[in-house]
Amino acid sequence: MKDLEYLRDSSPEESNVIFQLARAYRLIGDEVKSAHMLAAARDVSPKNVRKLQKLIETVRDEDEEMDEG
Repeated sequence: MKDLEYLRDSSPEESNVIFQLARAYRLIGDEVKSAHMLAAARDVSPKNVRKLQKLIETVRDEDEEMDEG
């Protein structure tokens, strides 16, 4: 996390770093920071909206499976 945050701070226009940081926040359960990072990644690189949407959908599917089990 610290490495990704450092990279984000040093390269704020690098959408892949922001996207990976969003994934990391999601993995540790910090949904608010994850959503914030996803929005930032979308703003920096609108062409990656499909990739961002796929991450959101994947997480939603995993959440639904956990609720059913």
